[in-house]
Formats: sequence, structure tokens, C-alpha cells
Amino acid sequence: MSLTLVVLAAGMGSRYGGLKQLQAVGNHGEILMDYSFFDAVRAGFDKIVCVIRKDIEKDFHNLVTKKWEKHIEICHVFQDEHHKQYNSRYARIKPWGTGHAVLCAREKVNSPFVVINADDFYGASSYKLIAEFLKKNLHSFAMVAFQLGKTLSKHGSVSRGVCTTQNNILSKIEEHTAILLADVQNSGPLRYETPVSMNFWGFPPDIFDYIDTLFSTFLTKMKDPQKDEFYIPSVVNHFILEKKADVKVLFSQEQWLGITYPQDLTHVQQQIQQLISNEIFPSPLLQ
Repeated sequence: MSLTLVVLAAGMGSRYGGLKQLQAVGNHGEILMDYSFFDAVRAGFDKIVCVIRKDIEKDFHNLVTKKWEKHIEICHVFQDEHHKQYNSRYARIKPWGTGHAVLCAREKVNSPFVVINADDFYGASSYKLIAEFLKKNLHSFAMVAFQLGKTLSKHGSVSRGVCTTQNNILSKIEEHTAILLADVQNSGPLRYETPVSMNFWGFPPDIFDYIDTLFSTFLTKMKDPQKDEFYIPSVVNHFILEKKADVKVLFSQEQWLGITYPQDLTHVQQQIQQLISNEIFPSPLLQ
């Protein structure tokens, strides 16, 4: 069975101060996406669709596509060229959000697919979890949840989608902003082991129709055309409230890695080096 990886790589990187999606973290210039692709291929994915901005196309092709097209089917779509009529109407500068980014991949996806962030490292077992689930449940919905304490930065606050589950089924996602390490307690909604979403989703391709409908509604109801965003968790919350289907929660024990702030880079590089030393990854990653 075919499995597609949809990679959200059109973010502005405002807190980081640059294109963190293309920041080298490995010994031979590898970026976090390279390790995500490597893990996905090992788990059985056979196609990658990257959602990018037009202005980074050249850099993205040179650093990512050209390297991976020898190993897997890979292509890209532009988030900033999708729904141009809305962009021009509102003079929108930045992308419309992660929900819209997924919608932009529609014409390139015809199989069950998994959505990830380009600047997050999820760990090999996370890909295996969701690949095995989707192969056995072709028309089902899933997410990989991580322990909150394993997703925080030492260098500033983060936003996380805190998940409520019942019998491993997602009940709702509630966005918590400005979470610091000091906020993690022994009880309450922000415990170390509290499950959170890191935008690691598994969907059947027929969800695109539903996302399209919700995005059209979002555009008619938004209050600030320059700042309001259409997020994947809001799509999933609507899906749950309307009882369209269950969303299975798969719990990962992996240590998440990500570059939110410039100071995070050194830590990520050290952790990748440790994984190389433990022979989880070869170096160089691709031969």
C-alpha cells in the first residue's frame, strides 16, 4: 500500500529569525527534514510532498529535492500560490496556516498520508507507529502524541496542542500558548507526561473535501485577514464535534527535537550526533 508524507515547510520562522527548515544539523550538512525523510522511508513511505513558498524554491530544490529524488518520489507545491484570489483580496503576506498548507497538497496526494512539520524531529518509532496503523486501517484517522515534557525548549516558551483522550481516542485538542519548562507540574493539565500534538497526523485522502469546506467557512468568518490562521487542530476538532469519525491516538515515547529559537540549534546538533554515535543514523546520511 502506498503511503505519502506531506511536509509543511512554508513557515516564516519568525521566532528563529530565518529559514530554520534549511538549517544544517548533521555532520555533512543534513537538515532535520533529511532525518525525517530517512525515518519515513525506513517505515515504508514511498512518496513525499513538500509544501513550500515560492521564494524558497531554489534553495529548497538544491538542499532537499535534488538530494532525495534519487531515493524516493518527491515533489513540492506552493502554499502562497493556492487560493490566490483570497491572497489578493486581503493583501495577505504570510501563509494562511497549517490547515491551509495541507489543503495545498491535495492534487499531489491520492493515498493515505501523514502530515509533519519540516522543522520537527519525531524519531524513527513514531513513523513506524503511524505507518503500521494506516496500512491496517486505510480509511482511518490518527495522530502521534508526544509527552509534553519531551517537547519543550530550554530557551523560551512554546505553544502546544494539549490532547484529551479516552480509550486512546482523541476527544479534543486545546491550544496552550507560552508554555515554559517551569510550567510543567506533577498534577493538572500540564504534566510531564501530558499528551500533546506536534502536528503529526494520519489522514485518508477524502479529508481534503472536508478541509476545503472548513477553509471556505474560515475565510468568511475571520476577524483579522492579516493574522488569523487556519490550523490543522481546528479541522480535527470540528471533525470530532461533528462525529465524522474517531481519531486514533498513537503514543510515542520518542524525544522530540526542534529549532524554535537560535539557542536550540546547538542542542539539536548534539542530539543528532548522539544518534549517529548510537548507529541510529549513518553519517553521511545518504550515500
